[in-house]
Amino acid sequence: MYIVVGVIGVAVSALFYLYIERVIKKQYKDHIGARIAAWIHLILMNIGTTVATGMLMLAGYAGGAAMLPSSVGGLGLDSGQAHEILAPFVEPIAIAILVLIFGIICGGIGFLLVQRKKN
Repeated sequence: MYIVVGVIGVAVSALFYLYIERVIKKQYKDHIGARIAAWIHLILMNIGTTVATGMLMLAGYAGGAAMLPSSVGGLGLDSGQAHEILAPFVEPIAIAILVLIFGIICGGIGFLLVQRKKN
């Protein structure tokens, strides 16, 4: 998820910003609403991606470590018991993904505001 959303998503966003500013010659600095939307986009997209992937990594580690045999330091749990460890992570991860999506939507609104602005 981090590679797809975090790295490729930011790269694609950068291409949109480059396209609008350099190719079609429309500036974000000329539209305050678009500037605010762009900042919201960049901040929330990065926060949502980082928090969601961090929790996914932590949940995966906790669940995987709990399923290891007790002879190597695990708890020896089966998959049903490991899901009980993972259950508290579901809602916070979903909230982080919603924050990420809200940031992306704000970025799209900013793109549309700048693109539709008359020269």
